Amino acid sequence: MQSNRNVGEHKLEMIAGVLLLSLTAVLVATSARTAPVAALTGSTGPTPAASYGPEFAPGTYRWNKAAVTYRLANCPRALDCAAAHGAVRTAMAQWDAVIALSLDEVTEGGDIVITWVSGNDGGPTTFDGRGRVTAYSVIPVSGGANPLDGDIYFDNDENWVAGPTARPFPKEAHLQTIAVHEIGHALGLPHSGDPVSTMYPIYTNVRGLTQDSVLAVQGIYGAQ
Repeated sequence: MQSNRNVGEHKLEMIAGVLLLSLTAVLVATSARTAPVAALTGSTGPTPAASYGPEFAPGTYRWNKAAVTYRLANCPRALDCAAAHGAVRTAMAQWDAVIALSLDEVTEGGDIVITWVSGNDGGPTTFDGRGRVTAYSVIPVSGGANPLDGDIYFDNDENWVAGPTARPFPKEAHLQTIAVHEIGHALGLPHSGDPVSTMYPIYTNVRGLTQDSVLAVQGIYGAQ
């Protein structure tokens, strides 16, 4: 017997030598044959059947500098600009507070450029509309030598929200939760196989920075 469920999972892509990790939410049919596909409906869905682990060892890709800058390039359509930028800044501050690497906002340039785009109107890959790919980030494979290293792209077609709660995806996508996850990739973290981890590749609902992710990133850059 099959049932359709909204599922969040990541896909790993290599485009023009740039390693991308994207957070997706795809509509799949779950059955005995497709059980390895992890099926969730918001935060109340069943436990994922699939086991997701790291695509590479933490520390394989990292920034080769003591300070990394980031820039908020634009605003989402579905959310007030101040609220959206505040959510991303809060997500960035969570990582900044636990590592020796400094993460500083700038208004021009920036090592990590954070952008909302739709379809193929920006970024190295294409978004597919509301309810599927929500965001993707570029792993710093060259340590910052490539101008795309660390860049984060959010799907402008999603219904982004800020604040303490969010309705089940795809009705709403909690920006801070997804930003914390994508910043982890921008710092060089792979996925985690732990369903409660920040870096677990399934978006269910509101989630913060978890201790396993803190320890992983501190293993790369040292503790604050």
